[in-house]
Amino acid sequence: MPATPPASPAAGDEKPEFSRALAQLYEQAGEPTYAELIHQAAAQQPPVTIGKSSLGDWLSGKSIPSSARVVEVLIACLQAKATRRGHSPMAPGWWEAQRTRAHRARHANRGGRPARRPVPGDDPRAGGDTPAPGGLGWPVKQVDPIALDLGVHPAIDAGAAAAGLSALPTYLPRAHDAALAAVVDEVQVCGRSRMVVLVGGSSTGKTRACWEAIRSLPAPWWLWHPINPGWAQATLAGLEAVKPYTVVWLNETQHYLTTPGDPAGEQVAAGLRELLRSPERGPVLVLGTLWQSYWAKLTAVPRPDDPDPHAGARVLLAGTAMELPEAFTDDDLATAAAAGMLADPRTAEAVKQAPSGQLTQYLAGGPALIERYRTASVEARAVLEAAIDARRLGHSLKLPRLFLEEAAAGYLSDEQHDLLADNWLEQAFAYLTDPLPCRGARAPLTRIKNRPGPSTAAGQHEDEPSYQLADYLEQHGAHTRRWKCPPAGFWESAARHASATDQTALAKAAHSRGRYRHAAILWHRAADAGDTLALDYLAQMRAQAGDWEEAERLACRAADAGNTSALHYLSWARKLTGDRKEASRLYRLATDAEDLSVPRTLTLMQEPAVDQQRGKHPTFTVYTSVLGNLAKMRKEAGDHQEAERLYQLAADAGDTYALSNVAEIREQAGDRQGAEQFYQLAADAGDTSALWALARMREQVGDGAQAERLARSAADAGDPSALHKLAQMREAAGDRREAERLCRLTADIGDPLALKEMAGLRQRAGDEEGGARLVRFGLEADGRIADPW
Repeated sequence: MPATPPASPAAGDEKPEFSRALAQLYEQAGEPTYAELIHQAAAQQPPVTIGKSSLGDWLSGKSIPSSARVVEVLIACLQAKATRRGHSPMAPGWWEAQRTRAHRARHANRGGRPARRPVPGDDPRAGGDTPAPGGLGWPVKQVDPIALDLGVHPAIDAGAAAAGLSALPTYLPRAHDAALAAVVDEVQVCGRSRMVVLVGGSSTGKTRACWEAIRSLPAPWWLWHPINPGWAQATLAGLEAVKPYTVVWLNETQHYLTTPGDPAGEQVAAGLRELLRSPERGPVLVLGTLWQSYWAKLTAVPRPDDPDPHAGARVLLAGTAMELPEAFTDDDLATAAAAGMLADPRTAEAVKQAPSGQLTQYLAGGPALIERYRTASVEARAVLEAAIDARRLGHSLKLPRLFLEEAAAGYLSDEQHDLLADNWLEQAFAYLTDPLPCRGARAPLTRIKNRPGPSTAAGQHEDEPSYQLADYLEQHGAHTRRWKCPPAGFWESAARHASATDQTALAKAAHSRGRYRHAAILWHRAADAGDTLALDYLAQMRAQAGDWEEAERLACRAADAGNTSALHYLSWARKLTGDRKEASRLYRLATDAEDLSVPRTLTLMQEPAVDQQRGKHPTFTVYTSVLGNLAKMRKEAGDHQEAERLYQLAADAGDTYALSNVAEIREQAGDRQGAEQFYQLAADAGDTSALWALARMREQVGDGAQAERLARSAADAGDPSALHKLAQMREAAGDRREAERLCRLTADIGDPLALKEMAGLRQRAGDEEGGARLVRFGLEADGRIADPW
């Protein structure tokens, strides 16, 4: 049953609506202890601190929380408990709207003089109707999100143009819209700068939601969308000029924060942090969008000894995420229908035709794109799969036509190639760039017109055609082709036609897939074009193959260009082999070549990560650790029932691994069915090791197909070790052919340990030569052990 707001207050009840509703929700949740709520808040990332006295004041109406994040966490904790007790609490957006209203009313005209905020008279832009001097944005009221290419997807037509309707279909708000509106309201009313990043899949409505949230901002609000000469470069060039009342529009935020081999991304993160924490420069609203995979990449915490390329970005993004669902719920659509919002023919068609409530994907032409992919001719499909593979393996957005043309031939069999028409490439590109069948959305490939001036890449002619892959197809292809390794023609074409930066990125993908020869060629081409990072990788590659002389030559060449990383790596590698004298010599070479500013630069880049560590709250770790230790003690004492109870308490507090511990207890007791149930719960909660446990149990009972499916799921979730362990089980059972097939699968998805596993298989089977060739020369593109090169 849909939730309804609490009843109106009785006469004389001066408690704010927010406080009355909070007290009611607390009662519906079973009146949990304050200590329990405090523990759960501290378990968040980043941790949220709530005091006992504050909780009491909020519930009694004595005070109103000032932080939206605190309310978000508190409401989530209480709602989870209330839902389990059969209640249907209000949406998060409703709570934030009530909190903002109550806080504003409580603090309106409160004694004394309010803190000064910028006013329209402070800013010469306030009354203007033209772009700011220097081109730093436009008044929000003048912005056309499609004409200015803000990233809002054009929708299917469905007769809208003939009916004279606007370019964008009627917008259907959902819970996240209320939450985002509350942030915008907070920025406007309180003058506090904020950043919000909408996280969701392709074509889920992230950019449109951002636009709907700010489109009605009045003067003096402006919108700045930095893109030229490049996302990060444009942002760095303009950040100091950002004035109060500016929306900083960072659609597809990964382009601004991810700049491989270039510190610009981290510099953007630092500049945005400084902007957001400077009250005199606000209010400013920073809006961004990210796919889940990019969010995970930018916010991942590396292992202690691993590089931390996104330390500043991780700190910037902490607490900014607002997740978008993949689809509309029945309640969402019922609310829209009741409000008369389904009359637009585009929306009406989407409601009728979209599978599983995926209206935004349908509106953006997703189904038409997939249909074009599935029904394409063999030659068009070859071009498209080359584009998909290029993007999923690290190539930048701009895909040169020459690269796609030459790569596509490698996706065709000899028979298919022999039957091609003379103009097959013209036919393929005509098919893939035709937007008409895509119902008003972008075609699978869109021609990119190079901007004259500084945005044109060095060495690239302005009339040289490049193409951009439709992002819906990019995400679809990244999933459907994740277990595929491109053919030789793909790598060879990249070596001839990709830029040095793209060659370095694709070389890394080739190397991690065991295609060493192609990786070496790509790195050599990039190095010849001046990419010192490529020299670094080449030196490490030769060292791993035992070619120390060539490795040192390449490392010294990189050091001459200012990159001493390879020399440090060789010094470390020599030390591991026991050659301390050679290790010391190489270390001296590295330090002699270093500029004195390098150590300080590295230290500065690491400071954000240190700051984040200082901010961590120990409460969650201590709480779950204590429960885990108590459970382990009871298990060792033979009290499995009490151990299970304690592990489940830890799981309720957010420790997903505790569910696997319960499963282990059940499995050891012979309860295989109960064990599988708890392993599945753990897997659903994000414990990838539980997927391996499930795969192991299926393999043990002879269900090899299900075992492999589960192991693949673990690999998809970032844990390829499950496939390695399954390969070991099959080798132990005497099926070495199957074991090697599984290892090759993990190589094809980019697991750098796969070749070591394959070499071990060969050597244990007596094929010492094959194992040695694998380690030194890797695989051919088709998966065969490579010949010496």
